[in-house]
Amino acid sequence: MNFAVKDHSQRSLLEISLTFNPELLRDFFFRRQGIWKYVYFMLADSALLLLFCAKQIVLPHYFPEIPCYAAVLLLAYLSSRRPLAWALLLAVAGGILLDSGNFLPLGPSSLLLCLPVYLVFLQSRRSGQQKHSVLLSMQQCLCATSIFVLLNLLFLAGNMSWTARLALLPRQLLLGVLVNAVFAGPLLFALLDGIERLLFGPTAGKARGT
Repeated sequence: MNFAVKDHSQRSLLEISLTFNPELLRDFFFRRQGIWKYVYFMLADSALLLLFCAKQIVLPHYFPEIPCYAAVLLLAYLSSRRPLAWALLLAVAGGILLDSGNFLPLGPSSLLLCLPVYLVFLQSRRSGQQKHSVLLSMQQCLCATSIFVLLNLLFLAGNMSWTARLALLPRQLLLGVLVNAVFAGPLLFALLDGIERLLFGPTAGKARGT
């Protein structure tokens, strides 16, 4: 299909040529590896974000002695497997969910989540061929959880004294890193990677944008 803009002398000022490949278009719109793959990722990411934000809000009421950063771990996974713009958008949405679930002003948690997401994304870009290793998963979870905890103690602790904030560090940071970054995080990464490979095969990572 050709389009042309011509002057009064019928000389072409601008020519545009469009070529359609029916076979590729058919594959893109009707095969499992086509557009439906991206629709699945968007719907699955959104549903998981809602679930993990709910877990991060609810679990501390039942297990107050165990710090739970389920939403942070999920966002660490998504920021290492998805395009940065999509991961940041999910971080903003996740922050709004956390703020609303904890009856806080909307917005602060979104800003706090965007920094770990960006740093984990940079880690995954620099990792090269080791981006799926267990060690890297632990490093990414460690980065996300530690930064999230420190930023919360600095900016979202309200009128709490600095002495009380420092007193929370051993449980919120040390125990939180042990539980989330060493145990829960790598298991979550492996589980979600396994589900994607099961549904889309070994080429699933090509749709992640990393």
